[in-house]
Amino acid sequence: MSPSCIVKEILSYNEVYSDVCKLKSVCTSFQSCSSKSTMTVVDFDKVKEKYCETNKIHPELKSVDAICAKQDDSLFLFVEKKSWSQYFKHQALEQNDIMQQSSNFGFQRKYEDSVKICCNICCSKDLFTDENHAFVFLTDENFENPVQSIMGNLNILAATSSIEFAKIWASEASNNQMKTVLCQKRFVRYCKNFDSFING
Repeated sequence: MSPSCIVKEILSYNEVYSDVCKLKSVCTSFQSCSSKSTMTVVDFDKVKEKYCETNKIHPELKSVDAICAKQDDSLFLFVEKKSWSQYFKHQALEQNDIMQQSSNFGFQRKYEDSVKICCNICCSKDLFTDENHAFVFLTDENFENPVQSIMGNLNILAATSSIEFAKIWASEASNNQMKTVLCQKRFVRYCKNFDSFING
């Protein structure tokens, strides 16, 4: 079954669309954002809720925030969205706190349960192969080139602020959490680059 066909099958179970920017409440207030996504995805949290209610599963399974297929139908995407920018505004910027925050992401459990839900809805245990799907961590901080970013900051170490150090630690923590996901293809993507990623 192709990625787009899997998406259609999920939608036939529960037709719940969402704009990428509206998946998390932290993004809905950013009216000044000049790079709002035009992508519509399946709100997989709502699919999960219906699945658990229908099958009387308590406590509920975990799930990624959204699913979709790349425009060329090459990959089915499990998308998890987090806001580091909001964390930096309201929480401690210490390294230990940032590492603790990332440890609560639970990427692997969300991926695992989401795969299970999709397979059961589509009545196929062999729905996904190593080559036909990916896990995507979507965030509002640009961690797509973490090494380059970190080296750039280190070159101006004397002028580095606490927020810059926090971004370095958050990038490292995010990438470490991505390594826990038992998925062959994993991507960290800046939310403003999501459209180009889907269409590329």
